[in-house]
Amino acid sequence: KTVLYPDKIQWNDPNQEKLWLYNLHYFDYLIPVCQNPNKTNFESSKKILEDWIDNNPLGKGNGWEPYPLSLRIVNWIFFYSAFSGFIRKDKNFEAKLLLSLYRQVYYLTHFIEYHILANHLLANLKALVFAGIFFGNKKWFNKYIPKLMEQVEEQILLDGGHFERSPMYQNIILTDLIDLINIINVCKDQNKKDLKVGLNELRDKIILPKIEAMHRWQKHVMQPDGEIPLLGDSAFKIALKSQEISEYYNNVIGIDKENENLQSLTILKESGYNIFRATDQYLIFDTGELGVSYQPGHAHCDILSFEYSYNKQRFFVDSGVGNYLVSDLRLKARSINAHNTAVVNGLDQAQLWKAFRMAKRVTKVSSDAGKNWVEGRYENCIIKKKKYLHSRKIKFENEQFFVIDDEIESSNLSKLEFLFHTAPHAKLKVVKNQAMITIKDETIVLLWEPILHVQIKEWFYVPEFGKILDSKKLALSAVEMNKKKYSFIITPLKYLEIAQQYFEDSLN
Repeated sequence: KTVLYPDKIQWNDPNQEKLWLYNLHYFDYLIPVCQNPNKTNFESSKKILEDWIDNNPLGKGNGWEPYPLSLRIVNWIFFYSAFSGFIRKDKNFEAKLLLSLYRQVYYLTHFIEYHILANHLLANLKALVFAGIFFGNKKWFNKYIPKLMEQVEEQILLDGGHFERSPMYQNIILTDLIDLINIINVCKDQNKKDLKVGLNELRDKIILPKIEAMHRWQKHVMQPDGEIPLLGDSAFKIALKSQEISEYYNNVIGIDKENENLQSLTILKESGYNIFRATDQYLIFDTGELGVSYQPGHAHCDILSFEYSYNKQRFFVDSGVGNYLVSDLRLKARSINAHNTAVVNGLDQAQLWKAFRMAKRVTKVSSDAGKNWVEGRYENCIIKKKKYLHSRKIKFENEQFFVIDDEIESSNLSKLEFLFHTAPHAKLKVVKNQAMITIKDETIVLLWEPILHVQIKEWFYVPEFGKILDSKKLALSAVEMNKKKYSFIITPLKYLEIAQQYFEDSLN
């Protein structure tokens, strides 16, 4: 969304959503300018920076909240580094900029988001370490380096995934850690001997191993179209794309020598993400927990959900982030109804409220895997009278088509619905127990058992904040409640006959 301010920037414009205003205060738009530090870019950036300083008094407005404050501190330091030749010739501006930056850092030290934790706390600590290095402030450096190390160790899982299990935040935090290596590399060439031991320990023992693991993770998870899957709270055009991160990684750390040939099945066990790949097909299957137990604000009810692509075209999709407002859209986007899984007894996988809250939720989640299959299961006891056990096995048969086997166990089964969300602009043609789904020149087919009743329902797809597209979902409902096992097949059109024969044989 673009807003024009011809006369004066309204930094706290009451007509704009809070997240939009946050982005205005982040100053992320300085980073592309930093790649071309010429006189014109300096003067235009200087004007915006001075306007912010003059019109955002200490502690007042969105820009002084800890998260936007943290991002802006880092971006202003990058700006100073890129344009230092121009800034040092403009002594009045340099003094004004550095004084404001120092005040912002000092203010942040009193409002660190220990109550929110997770990616917010990591962003706060990164900014304080950045500032400690930039200003050569031993007090900040020595105080916040151990806290940052502790959070990096806690938040990055053994498989390289961030514990909030959002591909978008994964890329944000991976970029944050590369930023830290970037400033450490710069400071190695400067006279900051007092910080050298701490910098070396932070770089070699903590950040570099985590970066390498996180970089592998994001390459495994990346969709064939080069974008992230929209699992958890994820949206396009917020974090750097995976390719951009790889370029940054190569420039700061060195060329990644890992073999680029991704496996046909990658299991990221701690994150709970399982990725099937072939030349023309991709499926990511979620068998993990709902985010992190003590901070599930960015988690969705997507256990045993998946995304599926064919020839770089997304066919079965996650509904996306919704928004970050207290709204009906936000609640729907986080609910089980927004994901490609089974809805049993009308029960959600968590009690959702406001924009980031989650009360009672599913906690018993487990999985197993073989050469070409993954099986996940969970027990939902949120409402005891409606409790159930859902098991889902996804198998990539001869790397031709996917077989989905679901098993539902409940002593009081009253309603059962299997959801398959299609990408916007998909054309659906349903005949008996199969749906042909066409996007552009590509067609896939979904097969199901004839005993299920099919409905095409209107839904939504939110790939970017503020971009809400119309979409459809296939809802396959059980008519009789005495059956426990159900099967589905997802196949490209070229394998349809083979898949149909497989399906008939398995049902018989």
